[in-house]
Amino acid sequence: MERATYGDKVVKTPNIDQLAKEGIRYTNVFTTAGVCAPSRAAIVTGMYQTSIGAQHMRTLPGGSGAKKDSLITPYSAVIPDYVKCFQEYLRMAGYYCTNNENRITSSKHR
Repeated sequence: MERATYGDKVVKTPNIDQLAKEGIRYTNVFTTAGVCAPSRAAIVTGMYQTSIGAQHMRTLPGGSGAKKDSLITPYSAVIPDYVKCFQEYLRMAGYYCTNNENRITSSKHR
């Protein structure tokens, strides 16, 4: 995605440019997955998605990724029992954590 804040001379993105001017601009960032759920799995576990079976974008019955007459098989990552998410360590230390139905990191879906 091209933006003026990153040097594009043709594209006009005044709102994003203002946000970049007032905030932090990350110019050397990498990810091991190009979509949100696998990326979150890596962030909260500190492990590569492929090592815990969370490398695919999930499709849940009734969710936006799967339709009733779709040929897509519903899929949801269930990480191994030996993997602890960052939030679990916080809870063990006495912090209150919530994830509001996030199916990758919620212990009720494990």
